[in-house]
Amino acid sequence: MLQMSILSVDSRLQYLPVAIRKITIDPVKHLKLVEGVSVKKPLVPVHVYKENKTIKSGGIEIFDVRVRSTPKQKLLQKPVNEKYEFVPNEAHLDLSQSVRINIQIVLEESMEQELRAGELIDHFTKARSTILMPLVKNVLEDIPSVYPDLIISTKNKIENLAEIRIESLALARINNLSLIIATNIFQRPSLLEEILNVLSADGFVLTREDKDFNPAEVHGITILTQHSTKDEKLILFKRSKPVASSDFIKISSTHFEWIYELQDSLKNESNVVVHCKNQQFEGILGFAKCIRREPGGKKVKCFFMMDEAPDFDPFDKFYRQQIEQDRAINVYKEAKWGTYRHFKLENCGTNPKNNAYIGVDNKEDRPTLEWIEGPPLTTNKDQDIIQVMREKIVKSFMKHLFAARKEIVFTDDMTEEFFERNEYSGRDSRGNRIMGMVAGGILSTFVPAHADFSWPVPPDWSLEDAATVPATYSIVIYALLLNLQKRSLNPESHIGSFRINSLERVIRRETKGRGVDIILCSPMGAKPESFVSCLARGGTFVEIGKCDSDYEGSFDLHLLEKESSYHNMMLDALFGESSEVKQKLIKAVAEGIKCGYVKPLPANVFGHDEIEEAFRYMTVGEHTEKVLIKFREENESLVGTSDRLLLEAVPRFYCDGNKTYIIIGGLGGLGLELANCLIQEANELGPVDGIFNLAMVLKDGLFENQRVENFTACLAPKVQSSKHLDEITRRSCPQLRYFVVFSSFSCGQGFPSQTNYGMANSVMERICEQRKRDGFPALAIQWSAIGEVGMVAQLQKSYKGKEIFGTIPQPISTCLEALDNFLNQDNTIVSSTIIAEKRKKDDVSGGVLEVVANVLGINDVTRVSHYATLPELGMDSITSQEVVQQLKKRFKIVVTSREIRTMTFSKLSELKQEMKETL
Repeated sequence: MLQMSILSVDSRLQYLPVAIRKITIDPVKHLKLVEGVSVKKPLVPVHVYKENKTIKSGGIEIFDVRVRSTPKQKLLQKPVNEKYEFVPNEAHLDLSQSVRINIQIVLEESMEQELRAGELIDHFTKARSTILMPLVKNVLEDIPSVYPDLIISTKNKIENLAEIRIESLALARINNLSLIIATNIFQRPSLLEEILNVLSADGFVLTREDKDFNPAEVHGITILTQHSTKDEKLILFKRSKPVASSDFIKISSTHFEWIYELQDSLKNESNVVVHCKNQQFEGILGFAKCIRREPGGKKVKCFFMMDEAPDFDPFDKFYRQQIEQDRAINVYKEAKWGTYRHFKLENCGTNPKNNAYIGVDNKEDRPTLEWIEGPPLTTNKDQDIIQVMREKIVKSFMKHLFAARKEIVFTDDMTEEFFERNEYSGRDSRGNRIMGMVAGGILSTFVPAHADFSWPVPPDWSLEDAATVPATYSIVIYALLLNLQKRSLNPESHIGSFRINSLERVIRRETKGRGVDIILCSPMGAKPESFVSCLARGGTFVEIGKCDSDYEGSFDLHLLEKESSYHNMMLDALFGESSEVKQKLIKAVAEGIKCGYVKPLPANVFGHDEIEEAFRYMTVGEHTEKVLIKFREENESLVGTSDRLLLEAVPRFYCDGNKTYIIIGGLGGLGLELANCLIQEANELGPVDGIFNLAMVLKDGLFENQRVENFTACLAPKVQSSKHLDEITRRSCPQLRYFVVFSSFSCGQGFPSQTNYGMANSVMERICEQRKRDGFPALAIQWSAIGEVGMVAQLQKSYKGKEIFGTIPQPISTCLEALDNFLNQDNTIVSSTIIAEKRKKDDVSGGVLEVVANVLGINDVTRVSHYATLPELGMDSITSQEVVQQLKKRFKIVVTSREIRTMTFSKLSELKQEMKETL
């Protein structure tokens, strides 16, 4: 009930109830209501009456609930935002990119969840060479479900590196390495032989050679990549093996007869090569990534010819050489063989913007200020005001205000990035000089003119003078003239500041110990009860802007003792007053200007490029003058918008109010027919500016159990709808700026049991790439699971807050931040994932049962039957693969997908006991 009063408010802020004026409970009446509730529909009505601040439900009535906004809990793990693009096997890259690509290839080929890597640093290693192992560690931090075991072998003295062991042992004594890094290996045959001896059966070697080095054909190895960097060449290779016999199957995203052929082929011992050409948009990449994650899927190899190439023939030299490399993924694009890889995507830079505001960047440990692009300027001439001067509130003051605004609910999705109250002066689009104030305003170059709180600037005032007036005089006049009807003036000797410690003595001297009748207070952190001693009996205490519930109790007692009254005046509350009150205030301020008692206040002025200095100045807390930001010199000739100030600002996505946006979800057969109608109708409302395809259907299951119907159902809402929208928008939406499709983590990284879903998303990515090549807007976003809303949240309720394949479901707030960034950059395919914390290996005694129970969402293993099979306890096709991987990764227990279906907690306990006895 307490939250019901703010559910209807358009705000993303979090609010907590902190005080209730009155609560009445009639237990008999309420019990009668509850007893009449249906078991099938256990709902109790709650009624909110905004006019009298009352919430009612049955026999419970709550009057005047006060709320306070609270900061949202910060996410410990930050999202990893990346771009996904094609990279040839031979390319020019920087060192960190080369390491990132090669590590991704090693993991893609090996499919292991632990990377045991060693780097040899010896006299062949150049003195100024960058040690690669820290780069390897950084790459692994961005990859889910992979645990590093990193070693540097050297006799040199190097400083300690976090989570990297430094050993003086020779490589020969460090066995079973998945990856070995060394220098000039091809020029040292003995070292090459030594490395191949200590390398794991499916291990890889990364050698650092001279920049102009060209590797000759070396017997017994297969070169996978060659990357030329600024100072050297990195070459990734592996031990050559005889290529096993393979079955070759052509797959397609439009017809699915191949499914049953592939299922039969996977039952055999031979490798399977799936191949296709991109004649019509194909999703083989996403399909291959997913099927290789499933039991027995590692033997699947993928060939995807995206450019003109010979028809697939394993005996053709063009394909035979590539087949002999025995690579997992082979993509032919831009007349080169390569793969698709993820690269770190930095936040978009700044662009010159004429409409910008100051925001707080909390992405790093130390918050910083930055200019951020503001919303599109309205065409309404009354809302186009060029700011020249503005009152400025620093972040620490802003937090103070947010903590205190317990009775004011702000709307329009305001966040802590915004400043609640600002006064401004400037010119409107007609050149008129205007001063005013805005609620929920921000320190920006433009503000919408609030008709209720703006005044013309007197001719003898500068715009700098005008910017100091609106807020201060409005609150004083509102508090003393309109509310308390104060008319008489005090002599100057009766006016002082609570910042002066001797003020109490001054007041008692001037009033002969009686105290004052009215205290007008804006303490900013001081305790009001300390001022009550200066108040005469029966006096009035007026506090501006702050009403802190932390001291309400003791403060009320002090006032009661003196038979005094308390009034809190929050300027922001003025914007919620009636039109009559607003007009009275407007006239009162205007009258004050005319009579001369409303006049400019002292000010300290900073330039728009001195924001940090202004904030630091205010944090000292000793200023008494206004702090203003000047955006431009006052210029009488500056009328209109032809010469606006341009600031380097972080770009943001805003919808254009004069255009339309189409969001598509759940498109089935009927939805496809409606696609054309949707666009036609939207064009009638306004030109279509953006299309967002969020449609999806999940038909999860191991590929061995999949059917044609599942693939058809899964691909329809994504593939068919995207194709239709692509075709229609090309001819019907000339002003389209955004064509966005939601892809998935499963498409870029692979996910067991989602072969059809991975294929569907991969097709959409190919559509977007083709649109971009043709000069049309396109963006595909590979999202990991979203934890608060949507289908995944509904399907995964029992796993809320738990890891999903090494990732954590993303809160919607981080998704929106990422989306804003993605919409302001030029890459076609991007991804956003939150990587789960990678804990060190658990001790075996840590509990096999507990690990499996955690995957299944079981909080207490003692409350379930130990003889029930895991599927009976809630294990599905997705969680079964997670259980298999956890058993292998943490306890070295290897079970097949068939065995895990009959596994019970009792059998797991037996396995655990056998392991202890073995140890």
